[in-house]
Amino acid sequence: MAPKRKDAFQLHDLPQTKSSRTSSSHARPTGQHNLTVFDDRSGELKSTQTSIKVPLRRLEQVSVQQSGSTSSHSIASSIPVRLDGGGDHDVPGGAEGEDDETASDLSDLSDGESDGDEKGKEKKGKGKRKADLPLLAFYDRIDDIVAELMRLEGPGTPSDAPRCSTEGCTSTVSAGSMYRCTDCGPSASLFCKGCLVREHQYRPYDRPEVWTGTHFLRTSLKSLGLRVQLGHAGTQGCPYPQRAFNDAFVIVAPNGIHEIGLDFCGCPGSPDHVVQLLRHRLFPATVKKPKTAATFSALKLLQMLTFTAKISCQEFTRAMDRLTNNTGTEQYPNRYRSTLRMLRVWRHTRLMKRFARGYDPAGWRATASGACAVICPACPHPNINLPANWMEMRQKEAFLYWLFVALDANFRLKRKNVSNDHRDPGLIQGFSYILEDSPFREYLLKYTERIIQDKSTCNDHDAIKSSSLRGGSGYAASGMGIAQCSRHDMKRPTGMGDLQKGERYINMDCFFLSTIQHDLLKKLIVSYDIACQWHVKLMERCKQYEPNVMTSQSPPETTFLVPKFHLPAHVEACRVKYSFNYAPGVGRTDGEAPERGWAASNDLAYSTREMGPGSRRDTLDDCFGDHNWVKVTRLADALHEKATEALIQREAQVLAFREFDGALPTDWTSKWTAMVQKWESDPKCRNPYQTEAKSQLSYNAVRLTLAEEDKIALGKGEDVTVHDDVTPSMFIFQGLEIEDSQRILDNDTKDLGPHSTDLQRARVLERANLVRRKYSAWCTLRDLYMPSVAPHRKAQIEQGNVSDDGPVQNLPLYLPSDIIATIPIPKRLAHYEFRFRLSQADSALTDLRAHLILRTQMHHSKKIFTHGTHAITRSHGLLQEVEKKIRLDAALYNNVRQRLVTLGRHLQKNDWEASFRPLEKDDIRGMTSEYDPSAQGTVLKGKEREKVLGDGRKAMSWIWRTGEIGDKIDDASESVLRIEWCKARARAHRWQEECHLLGEEMRRTAEYFRWEQRQWLKHANDTEREYSAMVPPSQDKRSVMAEIQFEDRKILLRGKVAYAHRQAENRLESVVGALVPPGTPFSLVELH
Repeated sequence: MAPKRKDAFQLHDLPQTKSSRTSSSHARPTGQHNLTVFDDRSGELKSTQTSIKVPLRRLEQVSVQQSGSTSSHSIASSIPVRLDGGGDHDVPGGAEGEDDETASDLSDLSDGESDGDEKGKEKKGKGKRKADLPLLAFYDRIDDIVAELMRLEGPGTPSDAPRCSTEGCTSTVSAGSMYRCTDCGPSASLFCKGCLVREHQYRPYDRPEVWTGTHFLRTSLKSLGLRVQLGHAGTQGCPYPQRAFNDAFVIVAPNGIHEIGLDFCGCPGSPDHVVQLLRHRLFPATVKKPKTAATFSALKLLQMLTFTAKISCQEFTRAMDRLTNNTGTEQYPNRYRSTLRMLRVWRHTRLMKRFARGYDPAGWRATASGACAVICPACPHPNINLPANWMEMRQKEAFLYWLFVALDANFRLKRKNVSNDHRDPGLIQGFSYILEDSPFREYLLKYTERIIQDKSTCNDHDAIKSSSLRGGSGYAASGMGIAQCSRHDMKRPTGMGDLQKGERYINMDCFFLSTIQHDLLKKLIVSYDIACQWHVKLMERCKQYEPNVMTSQSPPETTFLVPKFHLPAHVEACRVKYSFNYAPGVGRTDGEAPERGWAASNDLAYSTREMGPGSRRDTLDDCFGDHNWVKVTRLADALHEKATEALIQREAQVLAFREFDGALPTDWTSKWTAMVQKWESDPKCRNPYQTEAKSQLSYNAVRLTLAEEDKIALGKGEDVTVHDDVTPSMFIFQGLEIEDSQRILDNDTKDLGPHSTDLQRARVLERANLVRRKYSAWCTLRDLYMPSVAPHRKAQIEQGNVSDDGPVQNLPLYLPSDIIATIPIPKRLAHYEFRFRLSQADSALTDLRAHLILRTQMHHSKKIFTHGTHAITRSHGLLQEVEKKIRLDAALYNNVRQRLVTLGRHLQKNDWEASFRPLEKDDIRGMTSEYDPSAQGTVLKGKEREKVLGDGRKAMSWIWRTGEIGDKIDDASESVLRIEWCKARARAHRWQEECHLLGEEMRRTAEYFRWEQRQWLKHANDTEREYSAMVPPSQDKRSVMAEIQFEDRKILLRGKVAYAHRQAENRLESVVGALVPPGTPFSLVELH
């Protein structure tokens, strides 16, 4: 029978086999069933069959035992199962009674045993995935569970007049007087009216039900006479109770919305209604005559759901309404606005409490800018977690006290032009992460006309970002910008704000200057995806602003870099000058922290874009604070994980560099050491990472030529601009960049083995998410420039040939070379891709030649210098890495050439074929073949070597007879070896720095927590002294009010002391002491 869904399995009964377990008296009888799995993910319906055991129901057990024949009852006709390995589902379980986390295969469903041959076949099967088999164990118990649920609908007793369940009560309950509570107690706990009310004096938000004689009907504790008295402890009554307005007080609780009977205290000297509600753990919706409140637990739940599930307050109130009554027969007042108001004030007051504002006599209004931000404990903070002499540290260790800051923008966190600051003011006024709105707007009004946005002279991502802003009318903010910690992915104080018109320098300057003022350090490492453009006139702009850190008498030294994943999109000069890999002192920082942070906050975009300005700022500040707090709680584990990997990598990279360095002539390495050290101290000197050989067809030269052609075509009216910022040639260029990113990501994904760490997998996943965002933005441009692709792609999706859900590296780009033979496209775009592909082919050949030279030299070094099993094994591993690069270069060239053939055929161009010939396997060899390995990777010897070296038989591969490779082989070899040596040196130094940075960060984290502990203990001691110094009012001034105020003050001070001690307890030495394991070898290794 065909399945009803794409992925499904069916069970069919089979006779029990002799191998089934029947000898044990405690074993539950099982039936052998055939499992048919259907899968059509490949576009073709496929089915596989196997057999499993499923416990039989009681009736089936009898049937099998009596007849011994096959049951005619079909266990299932079609039950869906996930075969894609994704989504939230049960982990395949083991034997019946085992934990669900126990991994098992298909034969381990219920009794843990099966036929050995069947189990062996299941393990040997390739490509099969485990299904949700623990779910199948419930399949046989569904009827039992349904029966129990129906049992709970009744009174739980066969008697029509049972006794009250309260101990000591002899009342008999019956229809109309029989009550139960669905939120507490078993189903058989039946109460009389009086006992039910007494039992719920401290649980006034439960939902009771009354037995009508035929069914239970929901009632309320208020209708049964329960009154909630405020202002008095326990069940003590009030002599002057004051009922709430209209005696209809509404409570928002975690289990729904309740109307209760609530009495305020009217005794002389009693606090106001707001204070009475708060002391009863109820948060009022207004401060004047409140008639609605939420329990603290409900607001905690809502706040946590905002953090984790990113739900809005409106969704929460809808859920509360449905929990209250899901039949739709009752209408309730809309509690959204009151709940939202309570939530905003709740999280603000909790924020003030957490950051000790309750200990400041000046109150919350005196809170300093950024004082309520969760600070990164691992970053350097003067006077908090730095040694006293950190300013005098020697040059070699100075990098330990640098501050790493990353800038970026997010264009998903928009805000529609709704409401205003007058109608929707914010409560968190620059106290945390987002700048205070009024000063920020004054700053923009003052400097917008003065600061000119320079045109980019490099390959950045501004055009793609701009494409996402199309149709942005009706938005007050086009996104958010940030300056944050780039080492630990934590938001910094006052480092965020709105963007009004894209990623303008004036906005990003403000975020940067605002956040660095909180930590005045000697040097900053600033990463930004357009740092090569942004920093050029930064000091000129800073001089125009109000006095700031950068224009002070002692401004910090600043190094500007580009995040690693963004760097390949820049011009060649930027790739070295702004590379984290080559910059000394940065360790293994990648600068991509903002991208990881945006991935977590993007889920907030859909709800916050509809909010008013104040509500949006408060919500984002609260969520960013939770983001930082989660990072803090996991920081120790994260540092340990990174340190474990860093120590391993440092040992491997230092060994590799030393072996490579020892295999090269000393005069070469001495000269290169001086060159690279000189460049590191002064980047204007000769760059040791760049080759002197220049490509005939560089990307930049082709891009410049095509940009000029675009300008001429537009001037003549031969082309029509469909995008303000992206020209046709830029559109093709960006597509090729994404293609390169897909190829690199695919290689990195394949390199993830079964023993890869969570950190390695996380980094690859983060990069995949970034590529997917760029791919989506570029597809928007593609629909403008190549509109015929959209229907073609839709048809491909409908036929199952293409899916948007697959890995991003496999998503088709539909460049002209992909579809020129299928659908019509503008000839100009094909011409542009053809020109770029020529440059790409030339670059691939250049890289191939460089790696072949490196391979030749490494074979030479291995023969002469490498001795011993360990050294030979290590050298062989390095050669395998070079061989992999050669294979990738060759594959890239062949792919590009095939595209050139396709484009050239339609453009009628073939003059390029003389320079870029087909690359065969035999063509991939060095200039000299003495140390060029054969297919088996060995060095030619004896007669074979003589044949190769004989002048009459020598034939140089064509790849060495095209392009520029240097004046002679020695020059080319030295240039290639120098670059590889510099890169190997940089890798060793960066991992060595990373180890030292991690050791220092562990120390700083522990010291920061100790500092916080001291701060909280200081608050506790100061408050205790104030408590001890309190003097009761004198006899002549003593009054009821004075006595009450004195007692209230004592109670408040005791609460402050208790809270301070609790916060200090969370930062005990037992917690922070585990950060630095004893004997961790983080000391520096001397390298030249």
